[in-house]
Amino acid sequence: MKLVLLDIDGTLIKAPSSERRFAGHLRELGRIGMRENLAFAWFALRYFPMFGTGVLRKDKAYLAGISEEEIKELAHEFVTDRLAHSLFEPVCARVRHHLQIGDEVWLLSGTLSYIATSLAEVLRLEHVRATECVIKNGLLAARPPVVHPYGKAKVEIARELCRERGFDFGQAIAYADSWADRHLMEEVGTAVAVMPDKKLAELAIRRSWEILEPGATIPEAAGGLETRQ
Repeated sequence: MKLVLLDIDGTLIKAPSSERRFAGHLRELGRIGMRENLAFAWFALRYFPMFGTGVLRKDKAYLAGISEEEIKELAHEFVTDRLAHSLFEPVCARVRHHLQIGDEVWLLSGTLSYIATSLAEVLRLEHVRATECVIKNGLLAARPPVVHPYGKAKVEIARELCRERGFDFGQAIAYADSWADRHLMEEVGTAVAVMPDKKLAELAIRRSWEILEPGATIPEAAGGLETRQ
């Protein structure tokens, strides 16, 4: 049994990202307007000295003031009604195969935990590590995330999971699409580049990693992934 680490954005789903799609959904519902846009802009100005050009990835201030319970409900509806129909089938088949042979599959993503948790339910997965927002008095706060699995942070989180769950990090498997994921992919035992960006594709070729692109053959043993609607 191995630990399998599965990215979401660009890996399970094609661009645009799950969070960007969710933000668009909230705008359609009228839950994001001028106040939320101003909060987003203010966060970027306030925290640019701390995060530099990565500040927008940390910026969840557009959700500030919304109750956590409401966000959970909205994310669940969004995932089941929309996002679940946009999954990349070759990766879904791999997920099913890993579960069949007893591997432990974790969603490890910089997307919101509310989105990732709902997506895990659709995929019949039990384990998630994703971005966790600051909550004050039951409301989301305009603060940097408590946990943000991105770049090198994914490596530390993955190592922690291996220690907690008793896995050999050198035998872990990672599926990802972005150059930012190279830190994790360089250290696990098996790396699979899914619809990789140009720089990651070049690295994958140099490292002889498997590259999974649209049109990839789905292993017969894996079959189609049955999702929970």
